[in-house]
Amino acid sequence: SRASHGAAPSRWAMEGSDDIICPKFSISMGGKALFKDARLALVHGRRYGLIGPNGCGKSTLMHAIGYGTNEDIAKAIPPNTDILLVEQEVAASDEISALQMVVLADTRRTALLQEARTLERLTDVYQMSLDEANEITPDELEQGGVRYVKEAKLEGGPFVAGARCKYNGREVTVLEEKDKDGDVTIQDTFDEDGAVAGRLSEVYDELADIGADSADQRASAILSGLQFLEEQKGAPTASFSGGWRMRISLARALFRKPRLLLLDEPTNHLDLHAVIWLEGYLQKWKHTLVVVSHDRDFLSTVCTDTLHCWQSKLQHYAGSYDTFAKVFSTRLEEYQAEYTRQQKKLKDLRRQGKVGKDLGKKEGGADTLAYKKQMAMVLGKGSQKQKDLASFGGAGGGEEEDGGDLLDEIKGLNMKISFPVAGEIPMPILAVDNVSFQYETEIDDPKNPGGPRLKKKMPMLFSGVDFGLNMDSRVALVGANGTGKSTLLKLMLGELEPTVGEVRQSRMCKIGFYNQHSADQLAKGVRLAKGEPLTPVAYLLHTFPDLNVQAIRNALGRFGLEGHHHLQEIATLSGGQKSRVVFVELGLRKTHLLLLDEPTNHLDLETVDCLVDGLRQFKGGVMVITHNVELINKVCNDIWVIEAGKVNKFPGEFEEYRDMLAEQLSAIADEDPEEKRKDKERKDAAAAKARAAAGGAPDSAGPKSKEQRDRERREAREAKAAKDAAELAGKEAKDRAEREVREAETAAAVAAKKASEDAQLLRESELARAAISARGRPLGELALLLVDRAESPLEACGGLLALCVDWAPEALLPPLVGAVIQRMPAGGAPTETATSETAVSETGVAAAAACEAAAAAVARWAVPMGWLVCRCADVRQAQLELLRAVVDGLAGQGLLAHASPLLKALWQHDLVEEGLLLEWSGTLRPAVRRCVEPLAEWLKATPVVDE
Repeated sequence: SRASHGAAPSRWAMEGSDDIICPKFSISMGGKALFKDARLALVHGRRYGLIGPNGCGKSTLMHAIGYGTNEDIAKAIPPNTDILLVEQEVAASDEISALQMVVLADTRRTALLQEARTLERLTDVYQMSLDEANEITPDELEQGGVRYVKEAKLEGGPFVAGARCKYNGREVTVLEEKDKDGDVTIQDTFDEDGAVAGRLSEVYDELADIGADSADQRASAILSGLQFLEEQKGAPTASFSGGWRMRISLARALFRKPRLLLLDEPTNHLDLHAVIWLEGYLQKWKHTLVVVSHDRDFLSTVCTDTLHCWQSKLQHYAGSYDTFAKVFSTRLEEYQAEYTRQQKKLKDLRRQGKVGKDLGKKEGGADTLAYKKQMAMVLGKGSQKQKDLASFGGAGGGEEEDGGDLLDEIKGLNMKISFPVAGEIPMPILAVDNVSFQYETEIDDPKNPGGPRLKKKMPMLFSGVDFGLNMDSRVALVGANGTGKSTLLKLMLGELEPTVGEVRQSRMCKIGFYNQHSADQLAKGVRLAKGEPLTPVAYLLHTFPDLNVQAIRNALGRFGLEGHHHLQEIATLSGGQKSRVVFVELGLRKTHLLLLDEPTNHLDLETVDCLVDGLRQFKGGVMVITHNVELINKVCNDIWVIEAGKVNKFPGEFEEYRDMLAEQLSAIADEDPEEKRKDKERKDAAAAKARAAAGGAPDSAGPKSKEQRDRERREAREAKAAKDAAELAGKEAKDRAEREVREAETAAAVAAKKASEDAQLLRESELARAAISARGRPLGELALLLVDRAESPLEACGGLLALCVDWAPEALLPPLVGAVIQRMPAGGAPTETATSETAVSETGVAAAAACEAAAAAVARWAVPMGWLVCRCADVRQAQLELLRAVVDGLAGQGLLAHASPLLKALWQHDLVEEGLLLEWSGTLRPAVRRCVEPLAEWLKATPVVDE
C-alpha cells in the first residue's frame, strides 16, 4: 500500500477534484497485451467492481493504480491522493497485538500523538501535573504556558508586571501582579509569544477532529465485524495464521479510510458472517472503492458501477453487477448475431466472385480503394450500432465514415467439471450420534515448571450433536467464527475423535474433502523419481495410475487450467490454479459424499459458475461451508446453523437467514470521525448563532480572564473526577459480573456432577431390581420382553447389562437373536397354501421385502448385539455363536430361505467378519448351505475395500 500519490495534477479531471480520469493507457506483461488504449475513469464516491476472467489483468491494473507503475495512470491521479491497496497480510509480531496493529494504520494520528508528546515535554506539562498546589493537569495547559502560583514559590523580585524571576529553577515572566487571592500570573519565558502552546492546542484540536480518543473503540468494532473474538484482539499478530493476518490488513484499511481504497479478493479469507458485515460496512463507504471479487452477491450488494476487463479494454457499466450481467448478455448476443451475418455475407460474396479470398484476413488487407469498396459490400452502410459492436469487440469503434473491419470471433467459455458418484450404498452414509467435543491444550505445571506439561481441557465446543447424511443431502453449514464448523468436518472425516458420542460411516462410503489448505498439500505423500518435477500431470498420474497423460490433460483443460500450466511445477502455480488441480482430483475420484470448506476461494466468477454446475449435477451428498451466496442458493436445500454448541436446521430460506444476520451485524459499526467533526461544527455554529441572537458577544481571540480560567479548571476537574468514577464503577461492575459468571459456572458444574452421579445411582438401582426380578424366568421370555419394550439401543444395552449379572454374554446371544427374528416381519414369504407358480412369481418381491426387513431389524439391534459380542471373552467364538443363532432362529420361524439378507445386514454393520462368515458357510450342512450360498458367492465376487 502507499499513503499518497504525488503525481502532477490530471488535466482531464476538474481542479481540486478527487476523480481519476485517464483517457488512454496500455499495459503489457510477458509479451501479452492486457490493456490496449483502454480508458479508466474513477469518480470520487463511487464503488466499482472490477471483474474479468483469470489472467485478464485485474490485479495488474490494481497495482498500476495503487503503486503508480503505469505512467499514464499515474499522471491522471490527483496529487497527494491517499491510496491504499490491500493485498498482503500484516507482518507477524510477538509484541504488537491485532488491535494495536489496526490503530497504528492511522499514520496521521500516530504522527500527531508523537508531536503532542514532544510539545508537552517542551512546555513541561509533566512537571505542571505534579504541582499539587495549583492542581494543574496535562489537559489544562493555558495559551502561552500561563499559570498561577503563590508569591512564596517565586524567587527574586519585585513581582511586578513584566519582571523576570525564577520558578522551580526556571526563568519566568510576571504577567499580572498578586491578586486578592495571593496568586501571581506567570509565563514561561521560552514561550512568551505562545507559539509552542498554540501549536499544542492546534494538535489537540486536530486529534479531536480525527477522533483520536475513540481510536481503540473504532478499531475494536471493525475487528468484531470481521469476526475477531475479544481474546483474539489482544493476541500478538504472530499468533495468527496467514488468513487471519489478511483480516487484520483489511481492518487496517477500513480503519484508515483512504480516499481511494483498492481491495483484491477481500472475501477470500472471510466467513459468511464477516462477508455480510463487510457488505453493510462498504455500502456506507464515502470515498472511492475498487474491489475485485468472485462473489456475485457481494458485487451486487456493494458496488454502484462495474468495470469489465474485456478484449483488452476496460468497459464501464453503470449499476450493480446484476445490471451488468443483463446488459453484457444482450450486447454479446447482438455481437454474435452481427458476426454471423458478416461471415455469411462474406461467404456469399466470395462465392459470387465479388470479393477476394484474402478479404478480412489479418495479413491480407490493404489500405486501398478496392479493398475498402469490397469491405463496404460486406459491412453495408456504417451505423452507430456497428461502431458500438466493434468497440465492444475491442476494435476501437471504427471512427471513419466508410472505414471499419470485420468483427473478430469471440469464443465462448469452454469449461466443465463433473463429480461422478461411486454408486448406491445403504443409508445413512454417515451418522453423527450424540457427539460432544472439546479441545485439549498443554500448560506448564505450576508445581513442577520444568517437568512434563499438563493437559487442560478447553470449554466444550459443541454437545449432543446428532444428524445423518444421505446421498440426497445438500447442506450449507453456517455459524459464527469459533463455533466449530471446520472442527465438525474433521470429526466426520475421522481426523479428530469425539469427546463423547460416535461418528459412524458406512463401510463402503467414499468421501471427497476440500478446504483452503488442500491446495497447499498437493505434494503430500507423492514420491517421484529423482529430478522429476511435481507438476499437475505428474501428481494426478501418481494418484490415478490407470489413467494416461492425455486423459489427465483433458480433465485439467475442462476445468480451465491452460495447457502450459499442466507441466508447470505445482509450487509455482497460483492459488486458483492449485484449487483447480484439487477439484480435478475430486472429479476423477468416485465419491458418495463431498465435504467442502470454502471451495470458492481463489476462483474467478466463471470458475465458480462451473463449480456450482458440477455440484448441482452430482448425485451424491454435499455439505459445504462457504460465504458464497450463489453457491448456497443453487446447490443447498437445507441450512444448518452451529450456535450455542448445537447444530440446528434453520426454519426458512437462506435469504431469511442472511437478512437476520445482516440486521444483527449492523449494530457493529465504528463511529465516523469526519461525521463527528461535522456534527460538532454544526452544533458550534448553532450555539454561536444563539449567542448572537441573545445579544452576547462572540468569542474573542484575546486572553481569557482569571475567572474564566478558574471556571474551566473547575469544570475540567469535575469532568475528570466523573470520568474516573464512571470508569471505576464500570470496572467494578465488570469484575462483579465476571465473578457471578464464574460462580454460576462452578455451581452448574457441581449440580451437573451431582445429577450425573444421581442418575448413575438410579440406573444401577434399576438394573439391580431388573436383575433380581428376572431370576427364575426363562431367557427366551426375557429376551422377547426386552425386544418389545426397549425404546432405544441404550435402553436395550441397559437391559442386557442387568441380565449379565446372572448369565454369561455367550448365553444371552441365542435368545436375543431368536427374539429379534421372531419379531421381524415375515417380509412376504410364501404361505403354505400358496401354489408353487404363485410362489415363483412373487420370489423377487419377497426377496426385496426380506432384505428390507432384515436390514431394518439389524439396524435397530446392531448396537446391542455388538455390545454383547464385545463383552464375550472370545469375540471370534461369540461371532460364530451369533451366526448359529441366526440360522436356528430363522429355521424356527420357517424363514431359512431368507438367511442371506439377514446375514448380509449383520456383515454390513460390522457384527461379523467377512473371512469368518465365508469360513463358517463352508461348514454348514447342505440344506442350510444352499440358503447361505448366495451371500458367500456375492462376497467372493465383489470384494470391498475398506476406506
